[in-house]
Amino acid sequence: MEGEDKRMRGRRTGLLARLARDIAGNTLAIMAASLIPLTAMIGSGVDMSRAYLAQNRLQQACDAAALAGRRVMTDGTANSTVTAEATKLFNFNFAQG
Repeated sequence: MEGEDKRMRGRRTGLLARLARDIAGNTLAIMAASLIPLTAMIGSGVDMSRAYLAQNRLQQACDAAALAGRRVMTDGTANSTVTAEATKLFNFNFAQG
C-alpha cells in the first residue's frame, strides 16, 4: 500500500505540481499576481486626488460667490441683483463642464 502511494506521488508531474515544487520562478508569479491590485490602488489614488481637487475648486467658487453677493448686498436682504452677481462670479470661478 505504501509503495503504491509513493508511485502515485511520483506520477503527479502536472504543471501545477511542478510549479509548487519549483521555487526558481516564484518572483515572476508573485509580480504578475501583484500587478492587478497595484494597478487598482494607483487608479484609485488618481481618482481620489482628482475628486479632492474638484471639491476644493468648488468650495473656492462657492466662497467667492458668497463674498461677492455680500459685497453687492446693500440693505441686508438678498434680492435678484445679489443673486445674479453671486451666480456670475460662481460661474466665472467654476466653469460648467
